[in-house]
Amino acid sequence: MSTFSVYFSPTGGTKKVADILAAAYDKNYTAIDITENKTVLPCFNKDDTVIISMPVFGGRVPESALKPIRGVKGNGAKAILVAVFGNRAIDDALVE
Repeated sequence: MSTFSVYFSPTGGTKKVADILAAAYDKNYTAIDITENKTVLPCFNKDDTVIISMPVFGGRVPESALKPIRGVKGNGAKAILVAVFGNRAIDDALVE
């Protein structure tokens, strides 16, 4: 059983939130920064927990944040979605 924190954080704010939540869930988590879109995500399995943290701009998740995770197969892993935003509604960000 492994815990992964996958985050997109161009300004560092989402990373701060992702680190706090992941450490509270499992102190031995693996952080995966997809901000630069250069990271290949590992294959997850049904015993894993994946915390996905994304910023929200204008009620939407930036397209460049979604690109690296579109083709990932969860294989039954548990997912926790985190929308990091300020002073506005999250709108459809969690649906995206």
